[in-house]
Amino acid sequence: MYLTKYSRDIPSLLDRNDFLPSLFSSLFDESPRTLDTTKIDVIEHNDKLEVLAEVPGYSKEDIKVEYEKGYLTLTGEVKHEKEENKKYLHKEIGSRSFARRFYLGNSIDKANISATFKDGILTIDLPKNEEEKFKQIEIN
Repeated sequence: MYLTKYSRDIPSLLDRNDFLPSLFSSLFDESPRTLDTTKIDVIEHNDKLEVLAEVPGYSKEDIKVEYEKGYLTLTGEVKHEKEENKKYLHKEIGSRSFARRFYLGNSIDKANISATFKDGILTIDLPKNEEEKFKQIEIN
């Protein structure tokens, strides 16, 4: 068992819904479960925000995208059950999950958000509301 010096980051890890289950499943379950650190890019264009997420090994059915009160939440989970009729000498492929949340503000046109998934890359287009688009202000 390892002891870790107290850090302010520890409570934020414990607040995650999937942290403790993944910790205990890895301690008591023979099939490993990990919490992925999905890499995300958020790009601002004049008319939209674009979010790119690397999610290799996931299918589009494994991923959930939600936008509520200015927050974009991405979650995903893949479950691999241990096959009882196989004798594993070593097993690393197991269930895994990720959860990421970003505050993007309330300037998004919720009705026109779209998402595509191809080759392990999730792309989310979040169009800006018309009144929130960039506007040059003339000085009088």
